[in-house]
Amino acid sequence: MKKFIPAEKMSKKARAALARQQRTVWPCCPVGRKLENGKIYNRKKISHARFDGDGMGFFVRRSERCLLLRRMEKAQKKLFNSRDI
Repeated sequence: MKKFIPAEKMSKKARAALARQQRTVWPCCPVGRKLENGKIYNRKKISHARFDGDGMGFFVRRSERCLLLRRMEKAQKKLFNSRDI
């Protein structure tokens, strides 16, 4: 049977070997997790990527921007067709 030697009296290499032996990989994270409170405002939760800046000083959502572009195209076609007459 091996004789017990306290870690304080071991050499530096022996302590390092002991520490390596005691270190293990956990199958799951031992840190406790908790759910975020849904009632609290969280700035990081908002996705800023869904807003496009058009350079005119205001932001429009992509879906609204598509609708505006379609309306502008229709108006331009109407204007172009009325000039041909």
